[in-house]
Amino acid sequence: PMHGFGNDRATGGGTAMSLADITSALQGAGVNFELIGFDACLMASLEVATNLAPHSRYLIASEEVTTGWDWSQVVNFLAAYPKAKGDAMGRAILDSYKAFDETAPLDFTAYSVSDLSQAAPLVKVLDQIALTLKNAIDTQGLQAWWAIAVARREAQDFQTNLFQKTMDLVDVKSLVLELSAVEMLPSELVQQFNTAFAALVVHTDGSEDDATGLMMYFPRYSTLDTELLAQYRAVKFSPVYHALLDTYTAFAAS
Repeated sequence: PMHGFGNDRATGGGTAMSLADITSALQGAGVNFELIGFDACLMASLEVATNLAPHSRYLIASEEVTTGWDWSQVVNFLAAYPKAKGDAMGRAILDSYKAFDETAPLDFTAYSVSDLSQAAPLVKVLDQIALTLKNAIDTQGLQAWWAIAVARREAQDFQTNLFQKTMDLVDVKSLVLELSAVEMLPSELVQQFNTAFAALVVHTDGSEDDATGLMMYFPRYSTLDTELLAQYRAVKFSPVYHALLDTYTAFAAS
């Protein structure tokens, strides 16, 4: 969500399109799509989904690094089913990539298809989760902060390690389940989340057990990286979630 998509080496001096650039272009075009897909790494995030929701019915993207779609199969599907709905097209891309990837050096895939009309309801539940965690840090201090940090450590993440601190991406559902495991969230709220998440993510390739379809930024190694935190703060997303991260990182720095 912080680093955008692609690198324009032809006319853009190697710069990428930020998420704000992408949404601005879609707004300027004044068109709505049945499906937006990213044949690119690390684009299946909740931040991307919420920003693209006004412009597309479905999204297909990967939580992981990818080796590229099998475009011959994608085009063949379009030729055979020119009126296919976005979820069916997305599923075809997902299935063809998974089969194609089995012959490539990488032994993992993490593509998903999301119904973007369901992004807002999930964020509404995420806001309740974020508020619960923020209030816990405010009232319980280190005990709550440490429990959240443990949940973040145990959750499935992507491009997150001591040598790669500019991503810090975590699987959304995996994080919520780990937060539940350390008793930071009431069971009723977790159930609301599971219901909303199931409505949003309609297909996954199932190749990584804890990769459930969408990720988001939550700092693990970048907790004190003020530059990256400021970059994320500029991403259009839930103000309540941004407030949680501000509280979480401020406590770490105190």
